[in-house]
Amino acid sequence: MNTMDLPHTCEHCGGTHFYQAEFRQYAVGHYASSPGGDLHPIGGMPQVILICICGWPKSPNIGGIRGGRTASGEIANFLDSLKKAQAFLGKNPVDAFREEVGSIVHEAVTQASSELALKADVDALSQQCKTVTQRIIEDVGALGEKLEQVTQAVTAPPADPPVKRNTAPGRKNEPGA
Repeated sequence: MNTMDLPHTCEHCGGTHFYQAEFRQYAVGHYASSPGGDLHPIGGMPQVILICICGWPKSPNIGGIRGGRTASGEIANFLDSLKKAQAFLGKNPVDAFREEVGSIVHEAVTQASSELALKADVDALSQQCKTVTQRIIEDVGALGEKLEQVTQAVTAPPADPPVKRNTAPGRKNEPGA
């Protein structure tokens, strides 16, 4: 297939079907009593371009045009408008939404993380609590043993008083004697 027979492709989406549109500049501030009568075209040279089904305007191949300063100025103004339109269309509104939501989420996460303890901090505190709790249990157990010893000592029946024994020679050790 000859390259001249290849279809135009959209530089934005790759589509090959276009609408041919004619553009003009219009003046503002005219008064007319009929609808649309206030629109007054400026310049006598309409600009024709292709617009893809996706809405992307195809940049025209402008070459070999001779028309003096007026034609060159109109073409330059048209190309400036076309570049602005393409820049506007090139901005994806979803990207702007993502940026806005992303900044809101980032701010919320930053604020929340400054107010929350990190897992490592919580784990370290938990380990310290376990160590302190274990020491308290050991101390309470030791105190319980000492309390048991003191209780036994206090509640134990008094020991029988020692019996005096007569150790004199010839006497028997008898009770009551």
